[in-house]
Amino acid sequence: MSSCCQNDESIRKEFAQVLIYPIVESTVPVLVFDAFYLENDKWPSSKEELADFCFQNKWDDYGNFWKSCEYFNTKELDDGSLEITYKNTIHPSNGGSATYTISTKIPKPSGDKKAVREELDRLLMKKEENINKLLQETR
Repeated sequence: MSSCCQNDESIRKEFAQVLIYPIVESTVPVLVFDAFYLENDKWPSSKEELADFCFQNKWDDYGNFWKSCEYFNTKELDDGSLEITYKNTIHPSNGGSATYTISTKIPKPSGDKKAVREELDRLLMKKEENINKLLQETR
Protein backbone atom coordinates (compact mmCIF):
# COMPACT_ATOMS: atom_id res chain seq x y z
CA MET A 1 0.00 0.00 0.00
CA SER A 2 1.34 3.46 -0.79
CA SER A 3 2.68 5.60 2.03
CA CYS A 4 0.08 8.31 1.43
CA CYS A 5 -2.67 6.02 2.67
CA GLN A 6 -0.92 4.39 5.62
CA ASN A 7 -2.20 6.91 8.16
CA ASP A 8 -5.75 6.99 6.91
CA GLU A 9 -7.56 4.46 9.10
CA SER A 10 -10.89 4.72 7.25
CA ILE A 11 -9.39 3.95 3.84
CA ARG A 12 -7.52 0.97 5.29
CA LYS A 13 -10.68 -0.34 6.93
CA GLU A 14 -12.68 -0.01 3.72
CA PHE A 15 -9.89 -1.69 1.80
CA ALA A 16 -9.99 -4.57 4.29
CA GLN A 17 -13.77 -4.85 3.96
CA VAL A 18 -13.57 -4.96 0.17
CA LEU A 19 -11.06 -7.81 0.45
CA ILE A 20 -13.15 -9.69 2.99
CA TYR A 21 -16.55 -9.39 1.24
CA PRO A 22 -15.97 -12.21 -1.30
CA ILE A 23 -14.96 -14.58 1.52
CA VAL A 24 -18.06 -13.77 3.57
CA GLU A 25 -20.37 -13.63 0.55
CA SER A 26 -19.89 -17.24 -0.40
CA THR A 27 -21.73 -18.43 2.72
CA VAL A 28 -23.66 -15.50 4.17
CA PRO A 29 -26.39 -14.95 1.58
CA VAL A 30 -27.44 -18.59 1.73
CA LEU A 31 -27.50 -18.62 5.54
CA VAL A 32 -29.53 -15.41 5.75
CA PHE A 33 -32.05 -16.89 3.31
CA ASP A 34 -32.09 -20.17 5.28
CA ALA A 35 -32.77 -18.29 8.52
CA PHE A 36 -35.56 -16.28 6.86
CA TYR A 37 -37.18 -19.37 5.40
CA LEU A 38 -36.96 -21.43 8.59
CA GLU A 39 -38.62 -18.65 10.61
CA ASN A 40 -41.26 -17.52 8.09
CA ASP A 41 -41.92 -20.73 6.15
CA LYS A 42 -41.48 -18.77 2.91
CA TRP A 43 -38.73 -17.04 0.93
CA PRO A 44 -38.33 -13.25 1.17
CA SER A 45 -40.21 -11.45 -1.60
CA SER A 46 -38.02 -8.33 -1.69
CA LYS A 47 -34.62 -7.02 -0.65
CA GLU A 48 -36.41 -4.72 1.85
CA GLU A 49 -38.12 -7.68 3.50
CA LEU A 50 -34.80 -9.52 3.76
CA ALA A 51 -32.95 -6.41 5.04
CA ASP A 52 -35.64 -5.75 7.68
CA PHE A 53 -35.34 -9.36 8.85
CA CYS A 54 -31.56 -8.91 9.21
CA PHE A 55 -31.95 -5.65 11.16
CA GLN A 56 -34.53 -7.24 13.50
CA ASN A 57 -31.97 -9.92 14.32
CA LYS A 58 -29.11 -7.43 14.89
CA TRP A 59 -27.30 -8.58 11.73
CA ASP A 60 -26.82 -4.98 10.60
CA ASP A 61 -23.91 -5.70 8.24
CA TYR A 62 -26.09 -8.13 6.31
CA GLY A 63 -29.11 -5.81 6.46
CA ASN A 64 -27.09 -2.94 5.03
CA PHE A 65 -25.68 -5.22 2.37
CA TRP A 66 -29.09 -6.36 1.09
CA LYS A 67 -30.59 -2.89 1.39
CA SER A 68 -27.83 -1.45 -0.80
CA CYS A 69 -28.27 -3.96 -3.65
CA GLU A 70 -28.91 -2.21 -6.95
CA TYR A 71 -30.70 -5.22 -8.40
CA PHE A 72 -32.44 -8.02 -6.52
CA ASN A 73 -34.59 -10.65 -8.20
CA THR A 74 -35.87 -13.95 -6.84
CA LYS A 75 -37.89 -16.80 -8.31
CA GLU A 76 -39.13 -19.86 -6.44
CA LEU A 77 -38.55 -23.01 -8.47
CA ASP A 78 -40.77 -26.12 -8.68
CA ASP A 79 -38.54 -28.06 -6.29
CA GLY A 80 -38.97 -25.38 -3.59
CA SER A 81 -35.50 -23.91 -4.08
CA LEU A 82 -34.93 -20.21 -4.75
CA GLU A 83 -33.12 -18.73 -7.71
CA ILE A 84 -31.61 -15.36 -6.85
CA THR A 85 -29.71 -12.73 -8.81
CA TYR A 86 -28.33 -9.62 -7.16
CA LYS A 87 -26.02 -6.80 -8.10
CA ASN A 88 -24.02 -4.57 -5.80
CA THR A 89 -21.35 -1.90 -6.01
CA ILE A 90 -18.68 -1.14 -3.45
CA HIS A 91 -17.57 2.51 -3.24
CA PRO A 92 -14.33 3.03 -1.29
CA SER A 93 -14.02 6.57 0.10
CA ASN A 94 -10.84 7.15 -1.91
CA GLY A 95 -12.80 6.95 -5.18
CA GLY A 96 -13.55 4.34 -7.79
CA SER A 97 -15.99 1.47 -7.47
CA ALA A 98 -16.35 -2.24 -8.01
CA THR A 99 -19.62 -3.67 -9.34
CA TYR A 100 -20.46 -7.36 -9.34
CA THR A 101 -23.48 -9.50 -10.11
CA ILE A 102 -24.11 -12.88 -8.52
CA SER A 103 -26.66 -15.50 -9.58
CA THR A 104 -27.16 -18.57 -7.48
CA LYS A 105 -29.69 -21.23 -6.53
CA ILE A 106 -30.47 -21.74 -2.86
CA PRO A 107 -31.92 -25.14 -1.90
CA LYS A 108 -34.95 -25.24 0.37
CA PRO A 109 -33.49 -25.43 3.89
CA SER A 110 -34.23 -28.30 6.21
CA GLY A 111 -31.79 -27.35 8.95
CA ASP A 112 -32.15 -26.36 12.55
CA LYS A 113 -33.21 -22.72 13.03
CA LYS A 114 -30.96 -22.29 16.08
CA ALA A 115 -27.89 -23.73 14.32
CA VAL A 116 -28.35 -21.38 11.36
CA ARG A 117 -28.61 -18.35 13.68
CA GLU A 118 -25.50 -19.39 15.60
CA GLU A 119 -23.54 -19.82 12.37
CA LEU A 120 -24.59 -16.34 11.16
CA ASP A 121 -23.49 -14.80 14.46
CA ARG A 122 -20.19 -16.68 14.26
CA LEU A 123 -19.54 -15.51 10.67
CA LEU A 124 -20.23 -11.89 11.62
CA MET A 125 -17.66 -12.15 14.42
CA LYS A 126 -15.22 -13.90 12.08
CA LYS A 127 -15.63 -11.12 9.51
CA GLU A 128 -14.75 -8.50 12.14
CA GLU A 129 -11.74 -10.56 13.23
CA ASN A 130 -10.54 -10.86 9.62
CA ILE A 131 -10.94 -7.11 9.02
CA ASN A 132 -9.01 -6.33 12.21
CA LYS A 133 -6.30 -8.82 11.23
CA LEU A 134 -5.93 -7.20 7.79
CA LEU A 135 -5.75 -3.78 9.44
CA GLN A 136 -2.92 -4.99 11.70
CA GLU A 137 -1.03 -6.38 8.70
CA THR A 138 -1.28 -3.10 6.75
CA ARG A 139 0.20 -1.01 9.56
